[in-house]
Amino acid sequence: MKTKLINNYVYLVSLVIGILMLQGCSKYDYRTVEEPAYLRVFNCLSYEVKMENKDLPVPFLTMLIDPEFDENGIPIGAAIVGDFLDTRRPYAPPFPFYTGNKEKVNYEYPGNEDVLVGPIMNGINMASWAQIPSGEHRIIFVNRPKTDVPFAQLEERFRKQVSLDTVLTLDAKEVYTLNVLQKDLSAKENFAYLRKESFHKQAFDDQKVYVNFYNLSNEGYWKLPNDIKPMSAGVQDEMSVYVTLRDLGEYAPGAFDIMEIPGYTNRYLGKMYRNTSSNTVTPYFSFPLFAKPNAERITNRQEAEVTVLVPYMSPQLLSDSAPNAEFIRLTCNVPTNVLANTNTDPYYRASKYINFLTIRTHAGKNKEQVFSTISSIEFVNGSVYLTSVQRVFPEPEF
Repeated sequence: MKTKLINNYVYLVSLVIGILMLQGCSKYDYRTVEEPAYLRVFNCLSYEVKMENKDLPVPFLTMLIDPEFDENGIPIGAAIVGDFLDTRRPYAPPFPFYTGNKEKVNYEYPGNEDVLVGPIMNGINMASWAQIPSGEHRIIFVNRPKTDVPFAQLEERFRKQVSLDTVLTLDAKEVYTLNVLQKDLSAKENFAYLRKESFHKQAFDDQKVYVNFYNLSNEGYWKLPNDIKPMSAGVQDEMSVYVTLRDLGEYAPGAFDIMEIPGYTNRYLGKMYRNTSSNTVTPYFSFPLFAKPNAERITNRQEAEVTVLVPYMSPQLLSDSAPNAEFIRLTCNVPTNVLANTNTDPYYRASKYINFLTIRTHAGKNKEQVFSTISSIEFVNGSVYLTSVQRVFPEPEF
């Protein structure tokens, strides 16, 4: 009898626990997108609102794909909403850096939005691209205040500040990068620069680093006076691109030996042209990864210095007193886990620091292993942006 009572007690306790667990569970809605396209969006409006342009709205956006309107034609929502879209950071890494971030501010879309993302394509992790139904879409961007109030709850006077209204066609299984840019230097009108990427269709050598270049600046930006440009050197409409590779060696903090890699001192890569009217992908340039295998590591300490200068100048004869907009030097040596808000050299405004063009991380039995990336460097007026994607890591070995 005693055993029976104990069994009944255990049964009742188990039943109560089971009911409580079921009540604590929430239903998970399985979502799919039929024939998706893949979209990544950046807000490249980097102007500052000052006394001389105090009537301009703050460049803080809401993206509405297939928007919905009230009876007065004011946006109230959309099929897809990308809210709290702030000006992009200098570095967009090859992994979804903002996933799980509970902050409202988003530095790209999808960023920290809870949406379906891309799969592995051509060995490349597409988790930074959102799945969007393919086909024609009306897309509008609204300037909104920098608050934590969701778009749908904003006052009407804010919801009607539409700064960009366009219709774009997204093809199924294609990959797109959309940049919101200024139409001209007045910053009063914006436009959508939509680029259909090709890296998911191209063959890449895992032992090489790939990079291409875009000048998406406004016409005439480089002619502005130096004191009102954050990058005094700027970039003109046609520039030559060179790269120098340096081996930083194995070093302890504060003590290292830098050596230029033979054959890669001011090596000519090609030309870069200002172009905001064509969404054509520019050619990728490449150079070797120069990975060094040793005990518990397959790595390098390689720094790339990219020099962009006018065609009539030689990189060997540069000085920091060169005239306005004749060159810009990019030193790619910021760790990839650092997302700096600024990348301007405090001493020379014609020099900038951006992130490494490689990824170093733990992999299998190796405490550190280096991997190449496929990157794009974009010049937008006074800013330089680096976006990288990475091929899938090798199978771990233990």
